[in-house]
Amino acid sequence: MALLPEFKDGSKGGGLVLREYEVIKPAPVREGKVGELLSANGKIYQGGGDQIEFLFDRGGRNSQRWKEFLSEPKTFSLSD
Repeated sequence: MALLPEFKDGSKGGGLVLREYEVIKPAPVREGKVGELLSANGKIYQGGGDQIEFLFDRGGRNSQRWKEFLSEPKTFSLSD
C-alpha cells in the first residue's frame, strides 16, 4: 500500500490510520490494478498491485450509506 505523504493529515496528530471493515452485505465493486503515483516532491511510487473500488452510492463525505454494506471499522494508528 502506497500513500503519498501529501495524503496524510499531520494536523490531526500525524501518522497514518488504517481502518478494517467486515463486509455484511455484498456490494458492487470494480477490480483493477493500481497505477503508479507521483508525489509532489517528484518521487515515483510504482503501481501494479490489486485494488478494489466500492461502487455503491456513498452519497458524499457525510453519508452513512456505507453502513448498509460494511461493519463499523476497527481503527489502527500506524507510525510514519
